[in-house]
Amino acid sequence: MNGHTISHSERPGTVRACMIRTGLILALAAGGATLTGCNNAGEGAVSGAALGALIGMGIGSTMGEMGDGAAVGALAGAGLGAILGDQNERADRRHRSDW
Repeated sequence: MNGHTISHSERPGTVRACMIRTGLILALAAGGATLTGCNNAGEGAVSGAALGALIGMGIGSTMGEMGDGAAVGALAGAGLGAILGDQNERADRRHRSDW
């Protein structure tokens, strides 16, 4: 070899394949997020962290940073999951008090 490394922009189809893979991961994540029910902030944080870690791992692996992606995804997922779980719990309490 002549010591020249090939960048992503020099490999035909690599960027397109990466975009397709990322799109599929996001679509699966959106579908999974709608299927995971959480009754309170704690449950939401745990399920959100797990789902976020998987999504982040998938996205991070496309860029060669799987561990970093998993960590960022877990943190973001835990935060969003806690918010959604809390909102679900509040809505449930309001609905019960209406009866």
